[in-house]
Amino acid sequence: MAETTRGRALLSVGGFSLGAAGSARTPRVEARHVTGSQVLGSDGGVSIRKGMESDEAKKDRQGRGNRVRIAIVGLGTAGVCMLDSLEQVLGDHPEMSLTLYDDAKPWQGRVFQADSPCIIANAPVDAMSVRHGDSAHAERWLVERGHLEPGKSHDLFLPRGLYGDYMAEHAGELLQSLRRRGWRVELVEQRASSIEPKGPLRYAVEAEGRRDEFDFVILCAGGSVRGGPVDLDRYDEYIADPYPTFERLAGIPSDAAVGVMGSGLTAVDVAVALKERGHSGRIRMYSRSGALPLVRRPGPAWKPKHLTAGQVSELASSKGFLRLADAEQLVGQEVQAWGGQPRELFPPARAAGARAWLHRQLENPHDHTDLETFIFQKSVPAVWQEIWFALSPGDQRRILETPSVMRSIMSRCCPMPRTNAEKILAMLDSGQLETKSGLKSISRGLKTFEVHLATGAEQADYIVNAVTPPVYGIHPKAEPLVDSAVQHGLARRHHAGGLKVTATSSAILGSRSLGGLYALGDLTRGAFFFTFGLPVLVRRSADIARAIHDDIHQNSGRYRDGAGRASGFRSL
Repeated sequence: MAETTRGRALLSVGGFSLGAAGSARTPRVEARHVTGSQVLGSDGGVSIRKGMESDEAKKDRQGRGNRVRIAIVGLGTAGVCMLDSLEQVLGDHPEMSLTLYDDAKPWQGRVFQADSPCIIANAPVDAMSVRHGDSAHAERWLVERGHLEPGKSHDLFLPRGLYGDYMAEHAGELLQSLRRRGWRVELVEQRASSIEPKGPLRYAVEAEGRRDEFDFVILCAGGSVRGGPVDLDRYDEYIADPYPTFERLAGIPSDAAVGVMGSGLTAVDVAVALKERGHSGRIRMYSRSGALPLVRRPGPAWKPKHLTAGQVSELASSKGFLRLADAEQLVGQEVQAWGGQPRELFPPARAAGARAWLHRQLENPHDHTDLETFIFQKSVPAVWQEIWFALSPGDQRRILETPSVMRSIMSRCCPMPRTNAEKILAMLDSGQLETKSGLKSISRGLKTFEVHLATGAEQADYIVNAVTPPVYGIHPKAEPLVDSAVQHGLARRHHAGGLKVTATSSAILGSRSLGGLYALGDLTRGAFFFTFGLPVLVRRSADIARAIHDDIHQNSGRYRDGAGRASGFRSL
């Protein structure tokens, strides 16, 4: 809806202002009062889909215009990364049309929605850029808006909600940039419900009664992580999803005994958020291992010497596939080259002595006997996807189905910030927090929950689910769209919960090969192991944008501008 401030109208798109004067969100946008679907023209104006559609726009929507038509379905973190890559690669071509689908507040997603300031990103500022090839992009935004002093970003971990503001404002700037350069941009505040083959364009997408045709469609919908390993949803004292913590944990009395299922990064967030709210009751983290995440440590300015995509490809070619032992050997060689001591890549979890182990890590942040964690984390966006694709199917299943291996990988690739580690240690030292291993099940008693451990049973007034299953499915909102893609032969499901895609461009693999259909983020679960984290999403969105760029060039007779000239593009 439109609201007015300082005599200027503001366009509210999907729940956030797409242009308040003096706002920390987006540049100013002149707008009229509109609802539903928004068509954003190159002059910054707004037209309404029904009743105000121009003949050119109607022809474009029905696939008879001169524009290359692109759709992004899902406008969370992956959607922002994809939008930026498209603007960087294709932005100079004026005869383009971009349609954006989401029925929720765009540009932040579940991870970067507004939350308590204590809920911080698990990566430093230089790993939070949404722009490929520009790791300082987020840092400049933070400095320009007074959130960060110049040159102070090293190992600084800021609130996730602040990065949500960064993404939302940057997305608004990208839309402004595209409109100024002649793109036709439309935000559809509806859920895309189906996709099917359609000529002369490749695909027809339906959303609540409307139907649009596209040359390229990129699915960026998130995965479904709701629902833990227990069936307790009918109880008010069970919290299935703790985010946003300021809202979901607000109803817990300060003196309640809280049981947290899991002891990973989400469990750390829950404990820190409860303490920040003034919680005085006991908190117990229950899991099978009882192990906390590793603590992020500083390391050298790393550039790979042995752990490279080329080396992975060479090993896989010589053997036909890669084994976990080969990956472990490559990491060991890399660690040794940097002066460290190679050790087991997937060591058993430290179930006992979590407090002492946390003390040791905080007291010895420069311990070079554990360079594996630093190198593993740094190498995830650079080479681990190549390792995953090269692994034998048996080793892939072993990783997904072996909890101890999954814990080790996730702890090494995503260690917790020192700030959170210090807070957790203080809670452990005070006795308010404990980690408990041997979790078997949780049931509901007459007044409390019964937590069944290998050593006995304990009671909890509230249970908070902080477990992310190793295999999880398509988000319920995206399931109809994915179902239709599968039914029409455009996609195939992966047994790990996502869709099968190519390694190089994230093109979705189906029984029919039309090209131009891609997936990014959680929908690629299984085909990719790491489907999250900005460095990973940024790299893959750049791969998709390059693939679209190359497709248009290789089929220049099909994609031409309004004067009949073959289109020209910048390249990443």
